[in-house]
Amino acid sequence: MNNTISKKEKKTLFENITSLAVVQITGYILPLITFPYLVRVLGPEYLGAIAFATAIITYFTILTDYGFELSATRQVSLNRNIASRLNEIFSAVITLKITIMFFSFILLNILVFSITKLEEFRALYFFTFGLVVSQSISSVWFYQGIEKIKYVAFINLFFRALYVVLIFVFIKSQSDYLKVSIFLSATSIFAEITSLIFLKWYFKIEFKAPKFKEIKYQLVQGKDIFFSKISITFYTNSLTFILGLLTNYASVGVFSAAHRIIQAINGLMSTVSRSLYPLIGKKLNDDRKTGLLFIKKTSTFVIGVAFMASMTLFLFSEPIVNILLGSQFHNSIPVLKVMSFLPLVIAISNMSIIQTMLNLNLQKQANWIFFLAAILAIISSFIFITYAQELGAAYSMLLVEVFVSVASIIYLCYYFQDKSP
Repeated sequence: MNNTISKKEKKTLFENITSLAVVQITGYILPLITFPYLVRVLGPEYLGAIAFATAIITYFTILTDYGFELSATRQVSLNRNIASRLNEIFSAVITLKITIMFFSFILLNILVFSITKLEEFRALYFFTFGLVVSQSISSVWFYQGIEKIKYVAFINLFFRALYVVLIFVFIKSQSDYLKVSIFLSATSIFAEITSLIFLKWYFKIEFKAPKFKEIKYQLVQGKDIFFSKISITFYTNSLTFILGLLTNYASVGVFSAAHRIIQAINGLMSTVSRSLYPLIGKKLNDDRKTGLLFIKKTSTFVIGVAFMASMTLFLFSEPIVNILLGSQFHNSIPVLKVMSFLPLVIAISNMSIIQTMLNLNLQKQANWIFFLAAILAIISSFIFITYAQELGAAYSMLLVEVFVSVASIIYLCYYFQDKSP
């Protein structure tokens, strides 16, 4: 990459990737330390109940985040030296996220008190909603935009480590299942509050009542990305939700246990992705040719690492499940083997859609791909889950992710062919 990135950019990129790695490790790997303990204490049914509740709350998390994770990050990156503009962006985005969070809470109440299947674990949904509260005040997007993510990394490390300690100290039996969500929500909220305090103290970011014009602008900027994320959520998160509706909490537990391992790998991979996004956007903005060359070079590296991760998961699925999950989750082995190809497939779609299409302002085209993927996910999941339960959910997930990768590559081939002289 020597011809496409300066020494200063190399240092910043390395620092951001390392810092985001800490964030992802604290978000995925530290909980994975507690995971073998939790699956043995809680068992498939209660683990499935927690996973089902998380799947429902994830819809509200995505709704609250809107498209700000990418749209606001890019704006902050491009205006990082204009203090007044940074304050405007920050104030408008936080205001919108908190407002959406309150509407989400009202909607959750309607769902929980009107759907019979949700009555058994009603309290679980409300405690898990703390993750939405955490998301509403999250400032990770801002730190990422100014490329100072290292500060968030250390804050997250502390509170995630605290979560691990709380799990081992207080979770002793299945009756303690509610505490899992309580501890996760509480530590997440306190981590975000600490990040906001540091943002104000160190970077002098001030919250000021945003103007309606600015709020409208932020909604428009994040609109296309929001619809993309909604579609993505439908073809990823809905599998757990539909599996819970059609089967039982035990099947959800078996599926989610294997999926948690995949999420840990993808979480680490996303450290590179999230660090690259603002840098690629800046490079494409400065010089399109250099930016595209940079995407090509980084894609080779990212996809290569993902290939090795997928092969490792495929070849060692059985010992990984036996060590991490134990004998109660023997049915997770074939599920993990099917899903082992996901890190590779998702890495390809990430480089083609997130890093390339979104940075080239092709959000609408990406939305169509995600929309078709969501339809495919819903149809295939009902068919596959009906016949093969949790294994069917795994096949459905892999099928949809392959579709997204292939469709995005085909579109980019036509796009660059049209742009060529």
